[in-house]
Amino acid sequence: MSILSILFLLITTAAEAQRQRDTNPAVPDDVVSLLLTPEGRLVLRRRQGQDEEVISPYATIASASMLDTGNFVLYDFNFRIIWQSFDNPTTTLLPGQRISHGQEIFSSASETDYSKGKFRLKMQNDGFLVQYPINTPDTGIYAYYVENPDGAVNDEPSLRPTMKNVLLMLEGIVEIPEPPSPSSFP
Repeated sequence: MSILSILFLLITTAAEAQRQRDTNPAVPDDVVSLLLTPEGRLVLRRRQGQDEEVISPYATIASASMLDTGNFVLYDFNFRIIWQSFDNPTTTLLPGQRISHGQEIFSSASETDYSKGKFRLKMQNDGFLVQYPINTPDTGIYAYYVENPDGAVNDEPSLRPTMKNVLLMLEGIVEIPEPPSPSSFP
Protein backbone atom coordinates (compact mmCIF):
# COMPACT_ATOMS: atom_id res chain seq x y z
CA MET A 1 0.00 0.00 0.00
CA SER A 2 1.55 3.27 -1.09
CA ILE A 3 -0.02 6.53 -0.07
CA LEU A 4 1.41 9.92 -0.90
CA SER A 5 0.56 12.62 1.56
CA ILE A 6 1.82 16.17 1.19
CA LEU A 7 1.46 18.42 4.18
CA PHE A 8 2.92 21.91 4.46
CA LEU A 9 3.24 22.65 8.16
CA LEU A 10 4.87 26.05 7.90
CA ILE A 11 5.25 28.41 4.98
CA THR A 12 7.13 31.50 6.08
CA THR A 13 6.81 33.63 2.94
CA ALA A 14 4.30 33.82 0.15
CA ALA A 15 6.91 33.11 -2.52
CA GLU A 16 7.98 29.73 -1.11
CA ALA A 17 5.20 27.67 -2.64
CA GLN A 18 2.02 27.79 -4.59
CA ARG A 19 -0.85 28.17 -2.20
CA GLN A 20 -4.36 26.99 -2.66
CA ARG A 21 -6.97 29.17 -0.99
CA ASP A 22 -10.48 30.48 -1.31
CA THR A 23 -10.11 31.45 -4.98
CA ASN A 24 -9.59 27.82 -5.98
CA PRO A 25 -12.82 25.97 -5.23
CA ALA A 26 -11.01 22.63 -5.61
CA VAL A 27 -9.19 23.25 -2.33
CA PRO A 28 -11.55 24.21 0.49
CA ASP A 29 -10.27 25.47 3.85
CA ASP A 30 -10.96 22.15 5.58
CA VAL A 31 -8.62 20.08 3.37
CA VAL A 32 -5.73 18.70 5.36
CA SER A 33 -3.96 16.31 2.98
CA LEU A 34 -3.50 15.27 -0.62
CA LEU A 35 -3.48 11.48 -1.03
CA LEU A 36 -2.55 9.12 -3.84
CA THR A 37 -4.61 6.03 -3.03
CA PRO A 38 -3.62 2.41 -3.77
CA GLU A 39 -6.34 2.45 -6.45
CA GLY A 40 -4.49 5.22 -8.30
CA ARG A 41 -6.81 8.09 -7.36
CA LEU A 42 -5.68 11.54 -6.22
CA VAL A 43 -7.95 12.86 -3.50
CA LEU A 44 -8.14 15.79 -1.12
CA ARG A 45 -8.91 14.50 2.37
CA ARG A 46 -11.04 16.81 4.46
CA ARG A 47 -10.89 17.15 8.23
CA GLN A 48 -14.14 15.22 8.50
CA GLY A 49 -12.54 12.27 6.68
CA GLN A 50 -14.34 12.89 3.38
CA ASP A 51 -12.38 12.47 0.14
CA GLU A 52 -12.80 14.64 -2.96
CA GLU A 53 -11.42 13.66 -6.37
CA VAL A 54 -8.78 16.02 -7.79
CA ILE A 55 -8.89 14.55 -11.30
CA SER A 56 -11.40 12.35 -13.10
CA PRO A 57 -12.07 9.10 -11.25
CA TYR A 58 -11.69 7.38 -14.65
CA ALA A 59 -8.03 8.43 -14.92
CA THR A 60 -5.69 5.92 -13.31
CA ILE A 61 -2.54 7.33 -11.80
CA ALA A 62 0.48 5.07 -12.16
CA SER A 63 3.08 7.39 -10.67
CA ALA A 64 3.70 10.90 -9.41
CA SER A 65 6.72 13.20 -9.35
CA MET A 66 7.58 16.38 -7.53
CA LEU A 67 9.90 18.08 -10.02
CA ASP A 68 12.72 20.44 -9.06
CA THR A 69 10.65 23.25 -10.59
CA GLY A 70 7.96 22.74 -7.94
CA ASN A 71 5.55 21.16 -10.41
CA PHE A 72 3.68 18.14 -9.00
CA VAL A 73 3.01 15.81 -11.94
CA LEU A 74 0.80 12.70 -12.23
CA TYR A 75 1.43 10.08 -14.92
CA ASP A 76 -0.62 7.22 -16.37
CA PHE A 77 0.80 3.76 -17.12
CA ASN A 78 2.12 5.01 -20.49
CA PHE A 79 4.07 7.79 -18.71
CA ARG A 80 1.78 10.48 -20.15
CA ILE A 81 1.05 13.48 -17.94
CA ILE A 82 -2.58 13.35 -16.86
CA TRP A 83 -2.46 16.22 -14.34
CA GLN A 84 0.07 18.77 -13.11
CA SER A 85 -0.04 21.50 -10.52
CA PHE A 86 1.44 24.05 -12.96
CA ASP A 87 -1.85 23.92 -14.88
CA ASN A 88 -3.62 25.24 -11.78
CA PRO A 89 -1.97 28.53 -10.73
CA THR A 90 -3.01 30.12 -7.46
CA THR A 91 -1.21 33.09 -5.89
CA THR A 92 2.36 32.42 -6.94
CA LEU A 93 3.86 31.68 -10.33
CA LEU A 94 6.98 29.57 -10.18
CA PRO A 95 9.65 29.68 -12.92
CA GLY A 96 8.36 27.77 -15.92
CA GLN A 97 4.73 28.03 -14.89
CA ARG A 98 2.33 29.68 -17.33
CA ILE A 99 -1.02 31.38 -17.21
CA SER A 100 -3.22 30.26 -20.09
CA HIS A 101 -5.53 32.57 -22.00
CA GLY A 102 -8.51 33.39 -19.82
CA GLN A 103 -6.81 32.31 -16.57
CA GLU A 104 -6.16 34.66 -13.69
CA ILE A 105 -4.44 34.55 -10.32
CA PHE A 106 -5.31 36.59 -7.25
CA SER A 107 -3.18 38.41 -4.73
CA SER A 108 -3.19 37.39 -1.09
CA ALA A 109 -4.61 39.80 1.48
CA SER A 110 -1.21 39.89 3.22
CA GLU A 111 1.94 37.84 3.75
CA THR A 112 0.17 35.77 6.39
CA ASP A 113 -3.47 36.00 5.25
CA TYR A 114 -3.91 33.92 2.09
CA SER A 115 -7.50 34.93 1.47
CA LYS A 116 -8.22 36.87 -1.71
CA GLY A 117 -6.45 40.24 -1.80
CA LYS A 118 -7.12 43.41 -3.79
CA PHE A 119 -5.75 42.42 -7.20
CA ARG A 120 -5.95 39.85 -9.96
CA LEU A 121 -3.52 39.22 -12.80
CA LYS A 122 -5.26 37.95 -15.93
CA MET A 123 -3.98 36.59 -19.22
CA GLN A 124 -6.69 37.85 -21.51
CA ASN A 125 -7.81 35.93 -24.58
CA ASP A 126 -6.24 38.66 -26.76
CA GLY A 127 -2.81 37.88 -25.27
CA PHE A 128 -2.58 40.93 -22.99
CA LEU A 129 -1.40 40.30 -19.41
CA VAL A 130 -3.36 42.77 -17.27
CA GLN A 131 -3.53 43.50 -13.56
CA TYR A 132 -6.93 44.67 -12.31
CA PRO A 133 -8.41 45.38 -8.90
CA ILE A 134 -10.75 42.54 -7.92
CA ASN A 135 -14.46 42.93 -8.61
CA THR A 136 -13.90 45.18 -11.64
CA PRO A 137 -14.66 44.47 -15.28
CA ASP A 138 -11.87 43.66 -17.73
CA THR A 139 -11.71 47.16 -19.18
CA GLY A 140 -8.78 49.52 -19.66
CA ILE A 141 -9.94 52.13 -17.18
CA TYR A 142 -9.38 49.67 -14.32
CA ALA A 143 -6.02 48.30 -15.49
CA TYR A 144 -3.07 48.82 -13.11
CA TYR A 145 -0.59 47.04 -15.35
CA VAL A 146 -0.82 46.04 -19.01
CA GLU A 147 1.73 44.06 -20.98
CA ASN A 148 1.02 43.70 -24.68
CA PRO A 149 1.56 40.35 -26.41
CA ASP A 150 4.69 41.85 -28.05
CA GLY A 151 6.14 42.69 -24.62
CA ALA A 152 5.36 46.42 -24.74
CA VAL A 153 3.92 47.93 -21.59
CA ASN A 154 1.07 50.44 -21.50
CA ASP A 155 2.34 53.96 -22.27
CA GLU A 156 0.68 55.59 -19.27
CA PRO A 157 3.53 56.15 -16.75
CA SER A 158 1.29 55.50 -13.75
CA LEU A 159 0.47 52.08 -15.20
CA ARG A 160 4.08 50.97 -15.69
CA PRO A 161 5.34 49.22 -12.58
CA THR A 162 8.09 46.70 -13.16
CA MET A 163 7.12 43.03 -13.29
CA LYS A 164 8.92 42.65 -9.95
CA ASN A 165 6.61 45.28 -8.45
CA VAL A 166 3.58 43.59 -10.01
CA LEU A 167 4.55 40.32 -8.34
CA LEU A 168 5.17 42.14 -5.05
CA MET A 169 1.72 43.72 -5.41
CA LEU A 170 0.18 40.29 -5.95
CA GLU A 171 1.99 38.99 -2.88
CA GLY A 172 0.66 41.93 -0.84
CA ILE A 173 4.18 43.14 -0.03
CA VAL A 174 3.87 46.47 -1.89
CA GLU A 175 0.92 48.61 -0.91
CA ILE A 176 -1.15 49.98 -3.78
CA PRO A 177 -3.58 52.87 -3.44
CA GLU A 178 -7.23 52.02 -3.87
CA PRO A 179 -8.40 52.32 -7.47
CA PRO A 180 -10.49 55.35 -8.39
CA SER A 181 -14.21 54.85 -8.29
CA PRO A 182 -15.88 54.30 -11.66
CA SER A 183 -17.83 57.55 -11.19
CA SER A 184 -14.57 59.54 -11.41
CA PHE A 185 -14.16 58.58 -15.08
CA PRO A 186 -15.94 60.48 -17.87
